[in-house]
Amino acid sequence: MSTVNTTSTPLCLLFDCDGTLVDSEVLLAEVMGEILPEFHLPFSAQQYMDEFRGVRFLTIVQTLERRFQTLENSKLSQLEADMRTRMETRMRAELVAIPGMAAA
Repeated sequence: MSTVNTTSTPLCLLFDCDGTLVDSEVLLAEVMGEILPEFHLPFSAQQYMDEFRGVRFLTIVQTLERRFQTLENSKLSQLEADMRTRMETRMRAELVAIPGMAAA
């Protein structure tokens, strides 16, 4: 027999993390500005902020591929893996809470 929680107390609370708890977008822009040129896709952090803010990573890569050159599937997989690794490293070292978040 299973039991069902019938209380009105929420079991969890979900946040849109970017810009609510933390702001990782600047770090993402910097990481992408570093790594995409390594894969021969010209890109800068400023370009992310001006043209691609909030756009999915794969969509950005596909747009750059149309402009410059298509990556082999293995290169695309490596690019994404490297980007995620660098991003995690930067977030662990540099990400801070939005001012006032701890009090909230």
